[in-house]
Amino acid sequence: MAVEAPTVTGSRFSGPLVTFKVGAQSDAIATFTVHENLIRDGHDFFHAAMDKRWKEGQRHEIELPDDQPEVIGSFIEWLYTEKIAVTSTHLLQNEDSDKQYIRLAHLYVFGEKVQSVAFRNAVLSAILMARDGAGTITSTYSPIREAVRVIYSGTVAGSPARKLMVHIHVETGHSDWFGKDATLHCPEFLFDIAIALMDKRPRIALRLYDTREEWFIQG
Repeated sequence: MAVEAPTVTGSRFSGPLVTFKVGAQSDAIATFTVHENLIRDGHDFFHAAMDKRWKEGQRHEIELPDDQPEVIGSFIEWLYTEKIAVTSTHLLQNEDSDKQYIRLAHLYVFGEKVQSVAFRNAVLSAILMARDGAGTITSTYSPIREAVRVIYSGTVAGSPARKLMVHIHVETGHSDWFGKDATLHCPEFLFDIAIALMDKRPRIALRLYDTREEWFIQG
């Protein structure tokens, strides 16, 4: 399955080319070539980088030492095809579903880095298409654990992606999604979950003294 992004006009496929050099190791750098018009439009990071005052703009070359070639490849594919390919999770094993969500989480974080609203929205749509593509809520997997950690590590408070992760957990989650080790989860995420659950719970008056023995130490 694929998620549609905003329409790209034909004129954007002309003009100068820009080379991306991805990775930090000189013997393992991946190179990608893309039309400059595509990365300038709607991507503030690249628009600024291609200013002729900077070496990137003069050389038509951008170094991305901290990014993964798979992420950049998917981003460029989206630029040209307007699509992000995903597989509905009901067709995947749990482990493969997790890997797909982790990949999508890295894509979203890259969209955050380059300040591309359209790409981030397309990634969120892809996440939900992967989850809901089967048209049923009984046989799908949701983004949990590592995918959530990637989102929280690469976004700021109030991010729509963070809010989506919390919403999915609060509205559809199970306690076993968290596993047994709290240290595997981002503290900010656990805090957001706690706040969302307390806001969701109806406030009722309780008399606790009469049930105090439930909290007594037995022995």
